[in-house]
Amino acid sequence: MALSLLPQPKSVKTLVGSFDFREVDTVYISKRATTRTKQQAAHLTAELKRHHHLSYDVQVSPNVMDPHGCLLTHHTRGGVFVKTTLEKPQAYELLAAGHTLAVSAADDGGFACATRTIVQLLQEGTRIAAMKIQDWPTVPYRVLHLDLQGLTPNLPSLKEFVERVALHKFNALLVEYGDRFPYECLPQARGPHAFTPETLKEFLGEAAENGLEIIPLVPCLGDLEFVLSRDPYRELAEVPDVPSQICPAHPKAERLVREMLREILAAHPRARFVHLGPGRTSQLGQHPLSKAAAGKLGGPAGLLLQHVARFIRYVRNAGPQVLVSEEPFRGLPLEQIRKLPKDTALVYACFEPNGGQFQADLLPHLDPYRQAGLKLFGASAVRGMDTNSCNVPHFRHRFDNMDWWIEATESSGPFEGHIAWGRARFGFHLTACDPLPVAWPSVLYAAERMWSGPDSSRESFERRLLAGFYGLRPDMAEVALAHYGLAEDHAGDAAIVFGNARQHARRNRDVLEILEALARLEVFSRERQKQTERIAALLPRLETGRADPAQVRLLRSKLPGWQQELEVLRRELARLLLRRFHKEEVDDFLQDRLLIAERLLAYLQNLLKRN
Repeated sequence: MALSLLPQPKSVKTLVGSFDFREVDTVYISKRATTRTKQQAAHLTAELKRHHHLSYDVQVSPNVMDPHGCLLTHHTRGGVFVKTTLEKPQAYELLAAGHTLAVSAADDGGFACATRTIVQLLQEGTRIAAMKIQDWPTVPYRVLHLDLQGLTPNLPSLKEFVERVALHKFNALLVEYGDRFPYECLPQARGPHAFTPETLKEFLGEAAENGLEIIPLVPCLGDLEFVLSRDPYRELAEVPDVPSQICPAHPKAERLVREMLREILAAHPRARFVHLGPGRTSQLGQHPLSKAAAGKLGGPAGLLLQHVARFIRYVRNAGPQVLVSEEPFRGLPLEQIRKLPKDTALVYACFEPNGGQFQADLLPHLDPYRQAGLKLFGASAVRGMDTNSCNVPHFRHRFDNMDWWIEATESSGPFEGHIAWGRARFGFHLTACDPLPVAWPSVLYAAERMWSGPDSSRESFERRLLAGFYGLRPDMAEVALAHYGLAEDHAGDAAIVFGNARQHARRNRDVLEILEALARLEVFSRERQKQTERIAALLPRLETGRADPAQVRLLRSKLPGWQQELEVLRRELARLLLRRFHKEEVDDFLQDRLLIAERLLAYLQNLLKRN
């Protein structure tokens, strides 16, 4: 049966008849229902009321024998419940027939995923075909990286983001707060749009309601520009003129990172994991203190291992497990890698597209890590990987990257989980990368492949992206192709396609609007580069008033159109981005993209007055 579910279920069988959500009014759960099942059942009824005006009660029924199951039926009917035989983690069965929809799951995670399927089934209306779904994920721990250090979503947008992430069956968010966390120990390092304790609690509560674990990321060595670039902390930098990495041998460094971790742990008491970075470590050993300390430990690698292991033990003593990026440890001898605590999980990131084909040399260090007894997470990329000032992800590259990672998971496992990485900017002082909403196609593809594994295809995903996510006809294949054209010299065509498609979209039209506007920005930027080259060739004569009159007339005729196009583009981008992001950051983003064009046109206007 063709359904527009994202991700695609493992098995769907069509049965005779239909099921109508309007003809039922009760969600029955077991008297042995787990706390999380009760919470997810209540959350489901709240969503159905909010989105579809369906009012259901949650009741206990002896007919439900599964602590991870439920029956949706009318209160006058008993309903038939069949316990699933699936035993895989997060597996569930959904049976919709007659006047009953039954869910039976292997665990709490499976029940939560089943409720997400129910919400998606309702996207096309309250009456659905009778069916039986059997489903489970390929990758058990499916994590999306949320980097808050670029264009920071406002709180309503964050809540919407959390709901959409959970809907598509991610089960964790790796949150890189940077200067958006309300550190009491770093009052000077809080960004202008940092969470308050109240808004942080609200965000974390929204994630918990949607069944998403939060993994906080606290860099313990590199990627600390948001702290070290402030005067009170610059003395702790390994290289004060490039304050990105802390000096691990400085007497105040350990205390600072411990204080940051203490606050993060207090704010995330239920966190199963904490990510410790350690971030970029290329400066290690340049500060006199760290150089001396490294000399006593056999070199920079010994200092790195000592420093990171110290904080791993600190976090483990508090309860959570620890994730660290594996890149700083690449190429180290096995005996050194074994100095990391055994229950540490390494995040093995590789963001190359590689044509979608896995080769063993893409992940050359797997064996030493496994021999050292370390757990492994994979990491692909969904955005922020193309250029410093990219406006949209290169979707074909992002899809290819995810394809070969799933092949690697099948052939080179086991991996504990997978992280879909989304960098918000290349560096703390650099421009923000592609805004979060435009990354949804690659985020959803990562969700698809993590869940469905090799059983999915890109063609099938594209059809369901159109029908399920945008609410478009699945035969509008040109919309799917337009995503690729954005980064492949067809941005103008893509803008036209997105503009037409959003007139017909029944869901997430705002994503198509932003994609259209950023496609026009891509076109304008490339055209501006061409015009800059042409004007540069004429510049000497324009400066002295000796330019060819024909060329001057041509420039004068085109200048008003360029200026108008620039003004319209700025207004449209501001209108769309201000719905989701903070004004100062939107202004910075637009200045980074458009200021050079504005200056160029103003300069050209002055030159033309002389000719």
